[in-house]
Amino acid sequence: MAMYGATIGKVAILEVEATTNQAVCACTCFLGIYNCYLFYLLKAYRRNFSNQGAGGAQPNISRHKIIHTVAPLPPYEEQQRIVAKVDQLMALCDELEAGLVQAQTDGGKLIEAVVHHVLAGCGAGEWDNSGGKLISVVVPVECHHGCKNIKIK
Repeated sequence: MAMYGATIGKVAILEVEATTNQAVCACTCFLGIYNCYLFYLLKAYRRNFSNQGAGGAQPNISRHKIIHTVAPLPPYEEQQRIVAKVDQLMALCDELEAGLVQAQTDGGKLIEAVVHHVLAGCGAGEWDNSGGKLISVVVPVECHHGCKNIKIK
């Protein structure tokens, strides 16, 4: 766990043997503690650790505060179930985020297609003689969700 500056409370699972300096608090799991559970637990406590940071320009948290943090410790099997559920929900969040990015991309393409068709004068729109306002335009586009023609009013 990072102990200094803006990264206070940031955690990672180290899968290789390594040496660290005083800016890192290494957490070793004892028998009965699932390392992935400890990872998520410490990650959930990050704001708490960050709020405990003290010092000048680069606040830090002491090892003492970290090791004396009281945390829930369910049975090992329950820790595994919790981690599996968190992993499942995080995967769902990743899917939703990817879908949102795709929807934003599709929306941008749609706007670009509408503007192109209107400005290119493809005859797809009808104009109101009273003020030059666009009444409607049907734009043929291919978007992520398979829609073909979209009518914009």
